[in-house]
Amino acid sequence: IHWTTVTDVTKLEGSLWAADVDGGCGGEALDDSAIRELEEVFADAPASSVGMATPATQRKTKRQIVSLIDPRRAQNIAIQLAQFKSFASDDEILSSLSAMTAEHLLILSSILPTADEVAIVGAYEDNLSCLGRAEQFFVAVSKVPRLPSRLRAFLFMSQFNAMASELESCLDSVSRACDEV
Repeated sequence: IHWTTVTDVTKLEGSLWAADVDGGCGGEALDDSAIRELEEVFADAPASSVGMATPATQRKTKRQIVSLIDPRRAQNIAIQLAQFKSFASDDEILSSLSAMTAEHLLILSSILPTADEVAIVGAYEDNLSCLGRAEQFFVAVSKVPRLPSRLRAFLFMSQFNAMASELESCLDSVSRACDEV
């Protein structure tokens, strides 16, 4: 806060600032209880060293997240995976592919790792819990054989009835047009 000095003494009359340190507010002395109350309300509390974490200990206790892929791609994947928050783990997501909607299957197929990303994540040998959200998903995906083919098959199965009925209505229109000719 930037304060400016008040030079007009008449503005200070009757205020706490008019009195000198030993005096009081407008000529009245402040008692100890009033000073204590002011200190309680307005004074900064001293930092207690007991139970306080120093920045060094905060760094030690904070879990370091390892990012192996492009940060922007990792963020986009984490955003897409947020739509699967009803599942407890990535393994649960991948084991319930047959029950998913076409929208969820499309999302999963759009965030599948490339071969390079699978190789990068597969080469990581440290603690897997230190990996970022996208990298952990890639580890789970890499354990499922032929996942892209499976996703395409489940997507086709989920869209088959709608595509068949649309095709049937188009064929009926063509058949009626042929009958009129």
